[in-house]
Amino acid sequence: MSVRQRSLSGNKARNPRVVHRRGCSTSSIGKASKPSSELGSKKPPSWSPPREARLEEVRRMISAIDPTVQAFLGFLEQEAASDPQRLRPFGGHIVQRAADLVEDVEIDLLAPFEED
Repeated sequence: MSVRQRSLSGNKARNPRVVHRRGCSTSSIGKASKPSSELGSKKPPSWSPPREARLEEVRRMISAIDPTVQAFLGFLEQEAASDPQRLRPFGGHIVQRAADLVEDVEIDLLAPFEED
């Protein structure tokens, strides 16, 4: 047995977990555990970059946007800076109302735009 073969066989003994074709991992005992797609599905940490970094990222994205949208977003930025107490988060009732309004609307995302 070569050195490489010995090191590979040694790894198997230290790490008995095997992932099978169906996506379930098992230990050497044979107990099935979580599917391999769930093994690394932890929630990401709730960290966000500093406000200045987020604003700079948004500014870079805006530079590639339509000038009309750019003007509107600039207006929103001025309003938010001038009176931050007016900013309010969307509540669940507003999101639900919007979902109700478009509930029966069918769209084809691949269809070409109409001329009107």
